[in-house]
Amino acid sequence: MTVSVSREDRPLEEFRRRPTDRTRARLLQAAQGWAFPVAFGVLRQREDAEDVAQEVLLELIETLPTLNDTEHLRRWTYRASLHEAIDLRRRKQRRMKRERDRAHAPTEDAKSFDEDDVIALNTYLAQLDDDAQELMVGYFFEGCTLAQLAGRRGCSTTHVWNQIERGKSSLARRLERAGYATAVPLTGTWLESIPPSPPTPPVAAEVIARAKSLSVATPTAGVAAAGVFMAMNKASVALPLIGALCFFLGVGATRLLGDGKEDEGSSFAANDTTDAAPNRTAPINAATTNTDLEQRIAALQAANRDLELKLSASEAASDAQSNIAENNATPSPADALTARFEELSVWLGSMREELAKFDGRHTSPKLAELQERLMRELQEKTEGLRELMFEEPEALFAILDRGDLEPEIISVAIDVMIQKKRRSATAYSVVTSDASEIPPAIIDGVLDLSEKSAGMLRDAGLRFLMSVTNIEDRHVDRLREWIDSPDPAFAGNALRAFNTSARKHPERYDEALRRSIHETLRATTPQHDAWAVAAIESLSRFEDSESLTTLLDLMKSGRYPHQDNSIIHNTGQLMEKSGPNRMSEYAEALAAVASRATSTWSQDRIVDEALKLKVEYARSALEAVAEQAADTRATIIRRALEQLELGELSNQQIRNQYKLEANALEQ
Repeated sequence: MTVSVSREDRPLEEFRRRPTDRTRARLLQAAQGWAFPVAFGVLRQREDAEDVAQEVLLELIETLPTLNDTEHLRRWTYRASLHEAIDLRRRKQRRMKRERDRAHAPTEDAKSFDEDDVIALNTYLAQLDDDAQELMVGYFFEGCTLAQLAGRRGCSTTHVWNQIERGKSSLARRLERAGYATAVPLTGTWLESIPPSPPTPPVAAEVIARAKSLSVATPTAGVAAAGVFMAMNKASVALPLIGALCFFLGVGATRLLGDGKEDEGSSFAANDTTDAAPNRTAPINAATTNTDLEQRIAALQAANRDLELKLSASEAASDAQSNIAENNATPSPADALTARFEELSVWLGSMREELAKFDGRHTSPKLAELQERLMRELQEKTEGLRELMFEEPEALFAILDRGDLEPEIISVAIDVMIQKKRRSATAYSVVTSDASEIPPAIIDGVLDLSEKSAGMLRDAGLRFLMSVTNIEDRHVDRLREWIDSPDPAFAGNALRAFNTSARKHPERYDEALRRSIHETLRATTPQHDAWAVAAIESLSRFEDSESLTTLLDLMKSGRYPHQDNSIIHNTGQLMEKSGPNRMSEYAEALAAVASRATSTWSQDRIVDEALKLKVEYARSALEAVAEQAADTRATIIRRALEQLELGELSNQQIRNQYKLEANALEQ
């Protein structure tokens, strides 16, 4: 059952609809109400929690354009508050340790939990998927009741409690895998020990002023058109000018930039002292002045020649050292990968600046031109990176796990692992890879990264796993576990990856999974699109009568209208294997889809499927789709039906002729 949510409970949507001071204040106060209890639960100090909440709100102001609705806003606030509070707790722990070391004082024994265990518990809670994290934070940190959490989700309190227990188990497993054995048995006790949060303080005036000074509209069309670059909303890392000068000029640049100190014997120092403080009371003699000037010019020329010789010698020595280094010292894989990622980071920063220039005033051809250039440069920047990562997977994931790389860089790295075939300047098709072609450590690392991440990183990991067939059973088992996640987007993408690996192994679909797929697709409330796509794809793997029945029901009911084309495709595959017994059902279902097909792409798909059938089965679908089509397209559909009824041409010939005419319409 879906719960009706009042306008007051949708602060982000209300603010975007009416951006006034009142709706802005309501939005910030709502976020404060989510951030403060989380920060207090981690830090146990009101003042520290207020500082963290303020930092989170300031960051939120910059992030608002990337958030879709209040649910995303709340989940983002939870996650940002956890990370900010954990960072502050770590800093305080290090400071207290230094103070104890200086005082030679022992660690306090009065604490219920070891500080390292507490930080680990908080850290791995912050790495749970959004769905599990939202429930656990809401229950243990915010103090929401089971009924309140169930109301948010439109489900029973029993379901909420079961999901919280699963979240606790998932947290314990993460701790165990990470080596925090002492923290595992404390998981439940620690969560129960989180104290009730004090009343949420009002939003700081500094935050309100900052929010008023910035626009919080949705992202510009220019940024959206850039596809993968939409998420690049962080400030770029600029190379300071002085650092750049020193890099290009070498260590001698510090002297040229002037620090007031010169080496003894330097010709620059000698000449500077002669003119440093001229004697303005001495009589001026023209001959003497000319002679002095000539001497100074000669000295400067000599100094220049001396400098040129030194620079030449320095360059020669530098070249020689570079040659020696190239010949005798090969950089380690970790160093090579680090250098590539740093190069990518700088490039991404420059691309953000390019994208920021597109504020809606530019024409689409300019956007297309920019996107084409970005894709071309990205391909150049990642050339050979896949081979380098596959060569040393341990070094790769050691770098990715350091925590100092931007999520966009990690996402790009994972996407580079996917084999792609270029179809145009900005479009690629995925080439499925066999697991035997990929180091097992790569698959292990991507699974670990997906499990502990969220958002773009988790999606990137699952995209990679969708492109790999015949993975090992131990990898399949982990995917199978994720399919049961309460987050339908995560579960759906995990199922799509599972489908890829189980393409030639139908035995991997256990009875519980088969039943879940059928029951979910037949439900009255559609799940997330990712789940629907994966579940529909799974049915064609089962190749049984029940799966065909479910697909035919979906075609007739229109429960997933956005997936009609996928449903038709998978139903057609099963119909080819089932024989003529259910052809009349298929014709009826195809006519039902045709009656709601409004896009030309869907209409052409239905016509193509119908023209595979005998005329008595195809007629109803072709007539229905002709009713929905525009006049010109309807004419060629009816002409195809007439040719089918005449029987002078084969079905394949009629299909080919229709495709030619339909393509001509598009052009």
